[in-house]
Amino acid sequence: MSEDYREAEQTLLFGVLDAIPCPVALLNREGEAAYVNPMGEACEPSLYECDIASLPIVQKCLGGTAAVGGWVTFTTEEGTLTGQAEVYIVRSETVTMGALFLLRPDIPRLGRYDVLPYASKAMEAVWTQLERLSQFGTPVLFLGEPGTGRSSFARALHAIQNTPDTPFVEVDCRTVDEKGAQRLLFGSESRPGVLRSMSSGSLYLKDVHCLPMSAQRHLSEVIRHRTLDEAPVSVRFFASGPPSFEEVLADGRFEQTLHDQLAVMSLNIPPLRERPDDILPLAGWFLARIPKNGDIEGFSDEASHALVRHAWPDNVRELEAVVTEAVGRCAKGFIQPAHLPFFEAEKPRAKESLQDMRLDFNRQRIEAALAVYGHTVEGKRRAAKELGIGLSTLYRLIAREESNP
Repeated sequence: MSEDYREAEQTLLFGVLDAIPCPVALLNREGEAAYVNPMGEACEPSLYECDIASLPIVQKCLGGTAAVGGWVTFTTEEGTLTGQAEVYIVRSETVTMGALFLLRPDIPRLGRYDVLPYASKAMEAVWTQLERLSQFGTPVLFLGEPGTGRSSFARALHAIQNTPDTPFVEVDCRTVDEKGAQRLLFGSESRPGVLRSMSSGSLYLKDVHCLPMSAQRHLSEVIRHRTLDEAPVSVRFFASGPPSFEEVLADGRFEQTLHDQLAVMSLNIPPLRERPDDILPLAGWFLARIPKNGDIEGFSDEASHALVRHAWPDNVRELEAVVTEAVGRCAKGFIQPAHLPFFEAEKPRAKESLQDMRLDFNRQRIEAALAVYGHTVEGKRRAAKELGIGLSTLYRLIAREESNP
């Protein structure tokens, strides 16, 4: 191959890298940055200055893995750069020539809004919609199963629109009774209440469908008139609820008018089981944030596969708890499947009877339903309806499962 041809080929390659809208480094076989595009040079610190060669995912990729992605932290003398990376090998027909290292452009949002990382198209669409919602001041209803991160996205939307000193107040509607809700939100003779105290900012009503009916009607009037006892109310209302309000509206447990007011704009957060591409980035992010002795290197391939295969009935909240417990079980090296609290329960049994299979199936269905609707009497009633059985049958199945652990 002539030198002119090589130079033309290299110029074409560099032009392609320069056009990629995220920081990119072309690595040699030693993992060193041989070329960095303009966005990579503009990073603080530049990708030229980052110790990319020492990253396990780069070493693994250069060792023959076709493509690797994960949550990584660069630490250099000049500073620290954190992001989600994608690494791909560059090879001829038989020889690994080097690697292409891409730092995802959406990661700066994490530092700015302190929300969870993602890699899936589903969450990319959620973020796109969230950016659009930030252009308005109307109420927003965050929909999704418990544990999907609805509160995080409410805080993110608040952070996009406001300065750091602007108040964000969260009220958990599951924890207040009728009198408590009136006193907390609208005030009493002895205390002003949240709405009287806030002159600006965002009020987030977590699980608003659990708010007592009298408080729902009062809140609807406040939103309608934007006043409380003739005093102006200027906060932006955020609320969260289940994936669908159809049942609570049909049962008369939620005011249709209030629903229509809060759902002027809505954002649906998909459950973790529907976006498996996010599991490993999230697990790595939680691992990086947990205080530990520094001897844990990450997740083994087997543990990573187990994380991806798990159903995650309690969503991102469950994943965080699993990673935290795994760190407590793992003294050093890589986290193995045995360190994951759910792993033993999910190991296939060599000689599993039909009765065992039926009990497992019942247990999984019940656990999944109760994870969504809760363990209260009302939650069990709704879980039984979802499972297509009577409430008494559900109680018998729960008792049977508890006697057959």
